[in-house]
Amino acid sequence: VTLKDITKAKLSMANLQRRIELVQSKARLSERAVLDITRDMKRLDQAKRHLSKTITALKRLHMLLHAVSQLEDAANRKPYPDYDMAANLIDATRQLLGHFDGYMASVPNMRALRDRVGILKQNLNQGVIFGFRVVSFGLQHTLQLTDQDDTSKDDFKHQNKTPIH
Repeated sequence: VTLKDITKAKLSMANLQRRIELVQSKARLSERAVLDITRDMKRLDQAKRHLSKTITALKRLHMLLHAVSQLEDAANRKPYPDYDMAANLIDATRQLLGHFDGYMASVPNMRALRDRVGILKQNLNQGVIFGFRVVSFGLQHTLQLTDQDDTSKDDFKHQNKTPIH
C-alpha cells in the first residue's frame, strides 16, 4: 500500500461521505415534502366532507321547497284539495324539515317555510273535518255549525283582548 493508494482511498471516502450527506439532505427534503402533501391531503379531505355536506343540504333544501310547492298546489286544488297527495307531501315535508331543525332558530326563512307547512296542514285538517261534517250532518247544518264556531271563536278572541289591570 503506497501513499498514492492511501490518498486515493481518502478521496474516495470523502467523496462517499459527500454522497451520503447529499442523500441524507434529499431524504430530509423528501420527508418535508411528504409531510406537506399529507397535511394538504387532510385539508382537502376535510374540505371535501364539508362540500359533500353542503351539497346534501342544498339538495334537501331543493326537495323541501319543491315538496312545499306541490303541497300548496294539492291543498289549493279546486273544487277540493287532493288529500291523498297532500298526506304524502306532508310526510315528506316533515322528514325534510327535520334535517333543518338546527337552522330554525337562526334562519327566519326556514321558520317561515315551516310555518307555511303548518298553515297548510291546519287548512287541510279543517277541510277534512268539514267534509266529515257534510257527510254526517248535511251541507246546510254543517254551514250553520261552522258559522256558530266562527262566532264563538270571534267572541273568545274579543274576550281575551281585554287588558288585565
